[in-house]
Amino acid sequence: MTHRQPRATFARHGLLALALALSVLTGPAGGPRLAFAAQKQDLWYQAYDQGVKAARAGDWALAISALEVARRGGPAPGRRVAFQGDRVDVFNPDYYLGLAYNATRRYAEAEAAFTRVVSAGLLRQG
Repeated sequence: MTHRQPRATFARHGLLALALALSVLTGPAGGPRLAFAAQKQDLWYQAYDQGVKAARAGDWALAISALEVARRGGPAPGRRVAFQGDRVDVFNPDYYLGLAYNATRRYAEAEAAFTRVVSAGLLRQG
């Protein structure tokens, strides 16, 4: 004996699945490239690398998206932070966020990001 699901329930679940699939493919209002940051929150080091690369290329929207994920999901900023495996590197998302916010004229956020860099002691004198 087969159990049939009512059509209204199936349609509702089908529309929900379609909306979810589209949001994953397109990302939050920024296209497919921004979807990475939203989906990979547990991989802060990949988001950080992607954000730094995007900032260096001048892709400010992607830089901000990825670096915010890295900042929320990563460890405290520092000069010698353990990434995946045996990689130890600088982790300073606020510096690149400051550059990206400044480039997009979000000056108050840029100032806050640079203040966090100074507070973390990541600037060398001289």
